[in-house]
Amino acid sequence: MFSQLYDFFNGLLGRLNAYWPGSVRDVTPDEFAKVWALAKSLNPDKSEQPQPDELIEAVQELFPEFKERPMSELLKSLKDAELTLDPSVAIPTYELDCFLRLQGKSPREQDLAALKRHEITFREGDALAAHGMAVLVGYFEAMCEPGSLGYARIGLAVVYASESDPAYLHPTVTIGKSRRVTFAWPSRKLKEWLRLAVEC
Repeated sequence: MFSQLYDFFNGLLGRLNAYWPGSVRDVTPDEFAKVWALAKSLNPDKSEQPQPDELIEAVQELFPEFKERPMSELLKSLKDAELTLDPSVAIPTYELDCFLRLQGKSPREQDLAALKRHEITFREGDALAAHGMAVLVGYFEAMCEPGSLGYARIGLAVVYASESDPAYLHPTVTIGKSRRVTFAWPSRKLKEWLRLAVEC
């Protein structure tokens, strides 16, 4: 039962990592042994094995990094980062939490790979900053035909936006077409940044 619930719990974390890779980590067997002991103490019927809810409660008590932050704290993080939450969509707390957990972490390989496709060097910043640039790459790729001049200038457009226009630093946090939390900028800004890159 211990090994089954250990696999079950890391399976839950795995689903979060599938949503936002790098936002959470697995617990080790030694850590889970402590979780198991605490979860058993939370069970009113000491003869029964810990239940999933008790395991989740225990791991959040022992390891604060797994604890879902309240929306009020997440909104403060958004405000401190000068990000705006899209009022037209309902973003689940745990999804927004996973998204913001990229703050302060090392850039993820998939985001750096998106930048590398267009010869963009990520010089400094955390995983959320790198993800923002990768999201912008995705917008431009959707706007341009491969092989076109616009497509060839995507790297320049991203660099121009991120280094020259303060509007880049204040995107809206919303739900994208993939149904995941993402950044968004006004379409007029996207067109302006791409146009300037093409014209230079």
